[in-house]
Parts: sequence; C-alpha cells; structure tokens
Amino acid sequence: MTSQQQDDDIEASTPFSGCTIEKLPSGQVISISSKGAVDLERWESMPSLAPFPDLQSLELHKSRYIPDLAGSGVDQLPQLKRLHLTRCSRLTRLPDSIGQLTQLQVLDLTDSELIGSLPDSIGSLKNLVSLRLGSHHSSGNKVLTELPESLGNLSKLEELLIDKCKSLQSIPKSIGNLQSLRVLQMRECKCVSELPESIGNLKGLVELGLSKCMGLTQLPRSFGHLTRLEDLVLAKCKNIASLPDELGDCTALCWLDLRNCKKLVTLPETLGNLGRLRFLDLSGCKALTFVPPYRLPKLETLDVSNCLELKSLPDTFQGVKNVVGAPGGTNGQSEKGNDGAL
Repeated sequence: MTSQQQDDDIEASTPFSGCTIEKLPSGQVISISSKGAVDLERWESMPSLAPFPDLQSLELHKSRYIPDLAGSGVDQLPQLKRLHLTRCSRLTRLPDSIGQLTQLQVLDLTDSELIGSLPDSIGSLKNLVSLRLGSHHSSGNKVLTELPESLGNLSKLEELLIDKCKSLQSIPKSIGNLQSLRVLQMRECKCVSELPESIGNLKGLVELGLSKCMGLTQLPRSFGHLTRLEDLVLAKCKNIASLPDELGDCTALCWLDLRNCKKLVTLPETLGNLGRLRFLDLSGCKALTFVPPYRLPKLETLDVSNCLELKSLPDTFQGVKNVVGAPGGTNGQSEKGNDGAL
C-alpha cells in the first residue's frame, strides 16, 4: 500500500482523548475505536456519524451514559462491517433501522447488560457472521427475555454467543434455519427449560456450550442429527437426569463434559458409538451408579472423581491413558488427590 493510500484510509483508533469526533477528517476514516478514550465515557448521546460514509468498523467500548444510537446515523453507514457496542452500561436497545446495515458481519454487544430486546429487523442482516449478546460478568444480562424469530433469517451466521442471558425464556424454533452456524454458546441461560427440536437441523454445528443451563431437564432427540458436533459441554446442568440414545449418533464428538450433572443416573449404551471421543468428564455426577463398558478407541481422559454412587469401572477402560478418580484407584488408573493433582 502506498503512503497516499494509507493517508486515504485513516484509522482513528484511540484519538478521542484530545481529538473530538468532530475534528476527524470527514470522508477518510474507515475505522473508529473508542478504547482508551476518556471523553467518550462522558458522552450522553451519540454524535452524528454522517461525515464518515465509508466507515467499516465502529467500536464503542465502555460508554457509561449512551442509552441508544438515536441521532447517530449509524444506519446510514452502507459499508459498515463491524459494530462493537461492548460494556455500554446504559445501552438498552438497538434502532429498528439496524437492519439497513446489510454489509454488517460482526455485531458485538458483549457485556451491554441492559439490552432488553433485539429488533425484528436484525433478520435483515444477511451478511452477519457473528452475533455476540453474552456477558463475562457474574451478574449477566437479566432483562433479555426472548430472541426474535427473525434470527433464523441470518443465513450466514457462524457464531451465536448468548452466555449469561439469565432471563432468557426460550430459544426460537427458527434457530434451526441457521445452516452456517458452527458455534452456539449459551452458558448460564438459567431460565431456558428446553431446546427446540429444530436444533437438530444445525448440520454444521461444531461447538455447543450449555453449562449451567439449570432449567434444562432433557435434550431433544434431534441431537442425533448433529453429525459434525465435536464439543458438547453440559457441565452443571443439575436437572438433567438422562441423555437421549440419539446422542450416540453424534459420531464426530471429541469432547463431552458432563461435570456436576448431579441428577444424571445413567448413560446411554449408544455412547459407545463415539469412536472419536477423546475426553469424557463425569466428575461430580453424584447419582451416577454405572458406566457401560464402552470401547472408545480414541479416549484419552476419563474423569469420574466424586461420582459417589459409582463403585467400579468396566475393564474396557483399562487402556485409557488418564482415568481420574477411579473407584478405589483400581485397574492402574490415576486417582485425584485432595489438591486435584494426579
């Protein structure tokens, strides 16, 4: 790239302290980031972005006062590809006109915990690849109760992160239309009591995180259709008492985490079909009484520590490199000490 081209593609990454947005060179800025910008934290409303029609990336981080994007003209940025509104502690909503950003690829609302709803127009973001609504904080989002059915129109979406949306009641059936989805993380969505059968239509899904979804009591039988699923985390789903036989049809599964599923009594025989499984964590499954004699040729780690009702393991696990917490420390497997070390 020539020096002239570099000048034309000015990236205003952190100059807000000492340089207001009004002083930026209009028509030349393609990226604006507020990280480290002291004066942005004092903004009470969004300034107009109309002077920057070529803007491709807008990152507003840790804004304390902005409740919405009214008056910003963000919907008039036809080239915008990345919109990050992270840790905006008073942001409560997105404009209905957000659907006009048809080039948008990333919409990141991480830790903006007062977002109470998403507009139906979000389904018009036909190029959206990543949607992040989750939280890293223990408090999480307690006001978002539902996702729009139009979510299913996001045909290019590959990543959906909704961790710690603690008041979310359900997942829309239209989620099954997301044929490009590879990653679905919804840890600590405590009020979700069931997953729609349509989740089995996510044929490209590779990673599914459901830890601490305490409202879940079972998984849909359609799970067996997730033939590309490699990583399934159900840790601390304390009300799941059984797993569907169809889980054994997820033959790409490499990682299965069932830690602290305290009501889990039995495991389906069909898990023996998981020929690629490398890691199986059953630690803290206090009601588990029996592990079937699976022959899992790729299994490297089995953790059965604190499975209080489990009295023995089948001999079929003797060849596993790392067995943690084997009852009585028998069969030559490792036993976890008090400090958790092997």
